[in-house]
Amino acid sequence: MFRKTDPNPQLDIYTAPSMQLGSRASKKYSDPNSWHNQFYSLVTTKIDEEIFKPLFPEGKKSGRPNASIRILVAMSVLKEGFGCSDEDLFEKCEFDLLTRKALGMELLTDVTPSIDTYYLFRRRICEYQERTGIDL
Repeated sequence: MFRKTDPNPQLDIYTAPSMQLGSRASKKYSDPNSWHNQFYSLVTTKIDEEIFKPLFPEGKKSGRPNASIRILVAMSVLKEGFGCSDEDLFEKCEFDLLTRKALGMELLTDVTPSIDTYYLFRRRICEYQERTGIDL
């Protein structure tokens, strides 16, 4: 089942790192010129999830809603940018506040997509390209 990412998630003062950090760290975390905020505004938010809709079947056997396509694609971009392994990428996504913010996961309670979901998404993109000749 295809579901777009909510572009304006509700922030929570108890789980938002910017509310828990000291003033100097909070200033850096919120600085619009920092790499993580630049990545979020110039890459993550610009990902058009609608083009990936053909990867997700409609109907009764469509399964549960997809993980955020925007996050999955942005994770792939970060992986290449960092030049890291999948395991290192997932460690950064789980525990690095700046990487999480770059992906739009601002709350500590935001869940990183599972590695299985990440691999399934990549496989669907490859299969779709083989089947249709279209590179998403």
